[in-house]
Amino acid sequence: YVAALLSELVSADGEVLAIHPGDLLATKKLTAKLRDRPVVRVMQGDGTLGPRGLKSDQLYDRIWFGGALPRLPRPIREAMYDPLGRAVGFLGPRFRPQDLVCLVRRGDQIDERPIARMKVPILSGRAGWVRKAQS
Repeated sequence: YVAALLSELVSADGEVLAIHPGDLLATKKLTAKLRDRPVVRVMQGDGTLGPRGLKSDQLYDRIWFGGALPRLPRPIREAMYDPLGRAVGFLGPRFRPQDLVCLVRRGDQIDERPIARMKVPILSGRAGWVRKAQS
């Protein structure tokens, strides 16, 4: 849903990269559901590692992460365009409300502006709260 919504906000030259944490079959199903959205690209992977976790060296001017993370993971920070790349998402404690924050990259510095406080699902993964079981 978020990828479809964001596809309406980017230009035809833009791209929405949706990182799906499920297995390859679930990722293919999501890709099929979004086939009418040519600016959306779906990849399977650990979203807590951002697009760099997918072996991408591309920088992004905007990043959204929809679940809570303990802190901004380094791979997401490094994937933000410099200067003025932005990320919006939830940061904070696991069992209490998290802050919805807007993060802006200026060189090695990240400026953080709190927007709201709420409790959201946590993200699992290498830079998240819970590591997934290895199969």
